[in-house]
Amino acid sequence: MASTRKSSITCPKSSQKTSQDEDEAWTCAKCTKIFREPEAQLMECQRCKEHFCITCLKKTKAEYSMLCKTDAMWFCGKCRIVMEQHAVTDIEIEKRKSRENNLIVFGIPEIDEESKEVRENADKERLNELFKDCKIQLDKENLKTVKRLGKFNKEKLNRPILVKLPSAEPKITLFRNIHYIKTNPKYEKVGVSNDLTQAEREQEKRLWDQARRQTEEEVSGDYHFRVRGPPWARKVVKLRKLDS
Repeated sequence: MASTRKSSITCPKSSQKTSQDEDEAWTCAKCTKIFREPEAQLMECQRCKEHFCITCLKKTKAEYSMLCKTDAMWFCGKCRIVMEQHAVTDIEIEKRKSRENNLIVFGIPEIDEESKEVRENADKERLNELFKDCKIQLDKENLKTVKRLGKFNKEKLNRPILVKLPSAEPKITLFRNIHYIKTNPKYEKVGVSNDLTQAEREQEKRLWDQARRQTEEEVSGDYHFRVRGPPWARKVVKLRKLDS
């Protein structure tokens, strides 16, 4: 919102001016020029409450006059960046929360069947078997959503499966018992991961790139670097080759 000496959002909205109002001086936060004139033309940031003269903002008097007539909130450059970052963060948090009970399962072959319902039932059977092998009792009805990602293609019957679970508990247990999958020959080509947002996937790629670089730079040959931890606390860790 734009402010003049006569109409300041930092002062009481009154038709009568006091001597204190007249003596008040505003300083432009950018050029540090002091403005005492009642008609001084400055913009007040709604976040930091600093004032900026229209010369520093490179705004014309006509643009300033138009802004004074609107109820739009105005932010300085620094505060605008902060506000945008907060908006992105809030959106990202909501995305992650909506996926916290989800899993992505790779490597389970898809049956060659035109009926989507038949394919989904077959996938639920295979997933139920996988959960049982990980010592998790989960009825097919508790698999809220089982969905193959991507378009059905008879030439490529190996699409990843998105699994939405009723809570995070079976997912946590699955990762705790993941060794049952890794040591079972029938799951040799099967992998399980969290359902990551785009931002998380980009962060995951950066971490694995870092892990590969550190492994290449490791001189003893006894260690390598891997990415470990829950989605909200992923990090690169140093492991003995026999430990991983």
